[in-house]
Amino acid sequence: MLAGNERIDLAKIKKAKCVDVAYAAGVRLDAPTADQLEFVTTGNPEVVIRRKGGNLFMPADPSAFQKIKGDETQMCAGIAIA
Repeated sequence: MLAGNERIDLAKIKKAKCVDVAYAAGVRLDAPTADQLEFVTTGNPEVVIRRKGGNLFMPADPSAFQKIKGDETQMCAGIAIA
């Protein structure tokens, strides 16, 4: 999924294994339930789907990021997961 994003250096992420480190630390994304979804029309052909009151996907336990050692690894994991 990350390979299609030109702004992300996938080789560097794989080498750092920061996504693996985040998973081991307990970082999980929480998908919204149906009643938390909001569909917004923009006046154009597209429709925006978002979570009411927040991001579409959010960490289930935001404190899990604090378990990741090293600022660079935290940042790498945050960018890759976001």
